Amino acid sequence: MSNASRGSYYKGRTKRWLIAKGYQVADMEVVRWTYRPDGQPMLPRKFDQFASDLVAMNAHAIVFIQVKGGQAARTGYFPDARRNFAAFTFPPHVKRFVVAWPPRAREPRIVDMSTTSKGVLHGPASSLQAQDPQHPARRSVPNAAPRRNTEVPQSPIARP
Repeated sequence: MSNASRGSYYKGRTKRWLIAKGYQVADMEVVRWTYRPDGQPMLPRKFDQFASDLVAMNAHAIVFIQVKGGQAARTGYFPDARRNFAAFTFPPHVKRFVVAWPPRAREPRIVDMSTTSKGVLHGPASSLQAQDPQHPARRSVPNAAPRRNTEVPQSPIARP
């Protein structure tokens, strides 16, 4: 599978996922034809507008999205995406996310690029069980050492 077809797969998967969440989604990728200096036929090149693969909106939010997939999507903070987004001026209410699909994941990992730090990580969008006080991960164990906060934040891309 080529890099182009792998990227198209994750972009289509993200688009379907956002539509299921109630968003209207548009492609931000444009194809431009470039001339070759030797006079040969022109070559198509793809460019992202506003450093985004997709733009999604509903009644409550406008979100510019870069889509990432594969092994790097498991743990990365995507500094290149942050630099690309920083090249543009966005209004304060507009969100900028990297939607990362780790291998064999059912839900994407969301990294918020609107913040100035490394990014606010949002776990899988359907991980609501960690917020349940009766969930085993949340119960207190007698004589146990204090634990770090293991709660997975709810996805910022939620149904209105």
